[in-house]
Amino acid sequence: SRLGWRRLPGTPEISLRTMALLAPSRHRHRRASRPLLALAAGSLVAAIVLGAASCWGPGLQDQQAWLGGRRPALLSSLLGAIVGSGVSLDAQEARAISGGGKGYASTTLKGSFEGGDYSGNDFSGSVAKDISFKGSKLVGCRFYKANLNGADLSGVDLTGGSLESADLGDANLAGAVLEQAYISNTILEAKSLKGASFTDAIMPAKVLENLCLRKDVSGATAESLGCA
Repeated sequence: SRLGWRRLPGTPEISLRTMALLAPSRHRHRRASRPLLALAAGSLVAAIVLGAASCWGPGLQDQQAWLGGRRPALLSSLLGAIVGSGVSLDAQEARAISGGGKGYASTTLKGSFEGGDYSGNDFSGSVAKDISFKGSKLVGCRFYKANLNGADLSGVDLTGGSLESADLGDANLAGAVLEQAYISNTILEAKSLKGASFTDAIMPAKVLENLCLRKDVSGATAESLGCA
């Protein structure tokens, strides 16, 4: 440059565009922006100090000697900022970003799942024929294309979960909480829906119409579906 500054090979450059990429969008949730702020701050500090090392000192050898003794500490600080930036993510945010773990997807379930808390697990494609989930907490669980034929899902809390394309033939969903859940036409195959709650559940209009025609859909259940 005009001031005679030189940048050592291997030292990072920082630009407005880089900072724009690191900076959190104003439209994101505040809690989600904190990790990005920490990462941006750590990156900025490390880049400034490393950049200064390439400018100070009368000669290239002095610059390299000064930087050589400090590079590990600076890189450790940057790594700490990156690791620290992830600590503020709560469990729900982490699942949202990662898409959730494998959980029980594509597995054959054995034994009993009664009365447990399996919230957030993925059961997609699993074989849970005749398995009992009675009274279990299954909030946010995904049962996409799962085989739940004959399964006991009575009294489960499947709020925000998914039963899309699941085999529900002869399945017992009496008293199940299916609020805000994703449901497809296979729900019509269930053996019992007595006392189930469907508030804000998402399903095709035709499925809703047929559910309202079932004899076991009455009272509070019919009200949760908005049946006339």
